[in-house]
Amino acid sequence: MYYVIPVVEGSGNLLMIKEIGSFMEQGISYLEHTDNDENIVLKEVDKYKKKYTYYTATGRDAIFLALDTISKTYLSERKCCLVPIYICDMVLIPFQVLQWDIVYYHIDKDMQPKIDEMKKLLQLYKPNVVFLNDYFGRRINSRVWKILEPYRDSTIIIEDVTQSYYIHESHIKGDYIIGSIRKWYPIPDGGFLTCNDKISVECINFNNEQYVQERLEIMNQKYAYLQGNIKEEKEKKESKKRFLNNYYQLEENLNEYARNAMISPISNMSKCIINQLDLEYYRQKRYENCSYLKEQLLLKNKDYKLIYSEENVPMGLYFPLLIKNRKEFQTALIEQNIFTSIVWPFTDEYSQYFTEEEKYLQEHVISIPVDARYDINDMERILKAIEEFSN
Repeated sequence: MYYVIPVVEGSGNLLMIKEIGSFMEQGISYLEHTDNDENIVLKEVDKYKKKYTYYTATGRDAIFLALDTISKTYLSERKCCLVPIYICDMVLIPFQVLQWDIVYYHIDKDMQPKIDEMKKLLQLYKPNVVFLNDYFGRRINSRVWKILEPYRDSTIIIEDVTQSYYIHESHIKGDYIIGSIRKWYPIPDGGFLTCNDKISVECINFNNEQYVQERLEIMNQKYAYLQGNIKEEKEKKESKKRFLNNYYQLEENLNEYARNAMISPISNMSKCIINQLDLEYYRQKRYENCSYLKEQLLLKNKDYKLIYSEENVPMGLYFPLLIKNRKEFQTALIEQNIFTSIVWPFTDEYSQYFTEEEKYLQEHVISIPVDARYDINDMERILKAIEEFSN
């Protein structure tokens, strides 16, 4: 099977546009799918040493797969899960669609479950599942695992490692490990579930080929834009507006797929791309960028705070900072073509149930892009922008 992605032609002599952040671009215009691409090997997934692994279109699809497998393997009628309230509302869709009872727990300032509250909830609700989230590269600590231990025979732990994908630690204890890989590599789709139970794939019921092609076209359009392949300034702005609008529409399409339980395997195209990537390069560049930012930011004492200033270098999806004037900070960096993100933007209706600690995180956390598209020069540019804002 062949995939052809339209390439926007240009003069080839124009200056590149150096933007930092936003979704990943992709310059591939032609790929041949071979039998070797039927399987992918990711050591970041294999490190969990589970018997079974299934690659899905998204991390959310992996949650669907996990819940469906758990229901078919262990449960009869009652389905109850403890879930952190500080989480993207789109992650909750599989629980809602599959009619699980959701009991929320809170996190503390270190982004760990509140111990005393979790103890009470475990005793009161006796949940079938506890859903844990590794925030910004920080894994769940030993105190949390200690209170979960007495319930392990009757409670299954699903651990979302999307934000700690590159972390290599020995105390990986989740029964079901899920994650999104489309946020780590320049691929149109990709998530995974790995566990020791034979995975039920009966709920895989949707071919997302059209989405994949449209997503690749948008990634390619962004690549052409950044390469300077568009001459006129007005056309550049219109091109950017167009691919961003299309990107957000596709993300909403994914949400709609989930609301209708339309679950897909990872695409052949994403498998093709992964098998051609230098995966160690992607890991190493992120480590270098994170290390450099942390080293330099620790030397300063301005209008920001490092979330993990006393720990090893965070290797999360982003480099998180706590910013006093976040909106102004984000606007100032946009003016310099640096696009930070907020993980996650909660509605007032949802966040009214937050604790003071969660509200503080909601209002002050900002995420700095540090992926393999960028190098130390780009980190210097980010540092300069932060310094200018602080002054």
